[in-house]
Amino acid sequence: RIKMNQSGIPDPNTPKMDVALVMSRVQIQLEKRQYRDLIHTLDFFTNHERMSRYNQFRPSESVKENPRAWWLFAVKCLSWERELRLQRFDKDRLFRLIILWPKYARLYKRRFASVMGVPEL
Repeated sequence: RIKMNQSGIPDPNTPKMDVALVMSRVQIQLEKRQYRDLIHTLDFFTNHERMSRYNQFRPSESVKENPRAWWLFAVKCLSWERELRLQRFDKDRLFRLIILWPKYARLYKRRFASVMGVPEL
């Protein structure tokens, strides 16, 4: 399924195309070289995402020039990851989720009923 954004006004927050694939229905045949290139491309994007996550902490000097800065970089990265993990369990966030849960459940039931053509309960 491909959905094109045909609005005349470009919006940086709206993609030009929205593509949805059902992989169980797509059959492709690749040569070894194409498969290898695909795997390398996926590895590149995975590594790029991982590296760019910590760019804000990365020192500008090399490891030889300033080893202390690189140790601090490692510590900052680990503490930042820990802080992100702990934010998921923040008390205020949990309370908001508890309050939103019944509303979400009602909306989901309504949406599911309309898609399936079943009258709402």
